[in-house]
This record gives sequence, structure tokens and C-alpha cells, in this order.
Amino acid sequence: MLGLAVISLLQAWVWATPRTLTGVVASLLWLGTMALVASTLAAVIASRLYQVIGDRLNTPLR
Repeated sequence: MLGLAVISLLQAWVWATPRTLTGVVASLLWLGTMALVASTLAAVIASRLYQVIGDRLNTPLR
């Protein structure tokens, strides 16, 4: 997902005249949004894995 954000940032940098302030701000906002989404998704997955591993470790032995 972060790779998609970087690719789109580079496309905006090349094609959408990023030398203007609007292009730079839009590119940075897009990159920040994608970084936030990617980090949130990673945190949710890590939390779920931690919960599953904890549940398995706390089950009594037969």
C-alpha cells in the first residue's frame, strides 16, 4: 500500500507540475493519508495476531 502511495506521489511529481505549491501540498497530503492508512492496518493486524497468540498460550494443556 505504501508502494502505491509512493508511485502515485512520483506520478504527481512528474505529470501534475508539482513545482506549484498546490501540487506539492496535494502530493504530501496523499502520501500522509496513505501512510496513516498503512500504519493503521498494520496496527490492527498486529493487535489481532497478538490476541490470537495470547489466547493459544493461555489455553490449558490437556
